[in-house]
Order: sequence, then C-alpha cells, then structure tokens
Amino acid sequence: MSSITSDGKPGASPKIIRWIALGLLVAYIAIFIALSAMILSVFASMVAQGGGFVPGFETIQLKRLIAFLAPYLSLPVLFVVALIFYRKMKYRVSIIVSLILLLTIFGTAQTYLHYNPDPI
Repeated sequence: MSSITSDGKPGASPKIIRWIALGLLVAYIAIFIALSAMILSVFASMVAQGGGFVPGFETIQLKRLIAFLAPYLSLPVLFVVALIFYRKMKYRVSIIVSLILLLTIFGTAQTYLHYNPDPI
C-alpha cells in the first residue's frame, strides 16, 4: 500500500522512511553487539580447547577468517555512513547506500570464500 506524498507523487511518506532509517541505525548497533558477544564466546572456547591456525597455512586461514568476518567488521563503517546521511536528512540515501555496501561486502566475501576453499 503506497501513500501520496506532499508533492503529489506516490510513495512512502517521509516520516515512515525516517523511522525505517532510524530502525536500521539501531539494528546495526544491536547486531554488532550481539555478534561481538557471540564471536568472543566462540573464540574463547576455541582457544581454551587448544584451537589455532595450522602451521604452514596461517596466511590462507587468516585471509579466510577476515573474509568470513567482513560483514561483521564492516558494521561500524556502515553505521557511520548511514548516520552521516541520516543527519543530513537524506533518509532514503541512508538506507539504500548502507544496504548496498553491506550486500557488496557480503557478496565479495562469500565469493572469495567460494573460490578459495579451505586447504585443510
């Protein structure tokens, strides 16, 4: 269901778009906090059990780890980009640019992981 905006064009009202952009900003923070707790828990468990990099494959495994964590590591940058556009009252741009960046980073990382399989 679309509404008519103040300029007579069909589309979502600016107030709804503003709330969606604000919700996205809050979601970035919540997701980052939740993933941080999860990742720290998993890494602490892994180190406690004696896990680590396999000798001779450290660089490959580090690259794969970074590619795996790329969407998580990009969340602070995405938050800042979305916040900049939100503060300039460009709510649609805030939503679109941050989601496109997130999808690009996620897609690039998954492509890397797909074409560079784990050697072990």
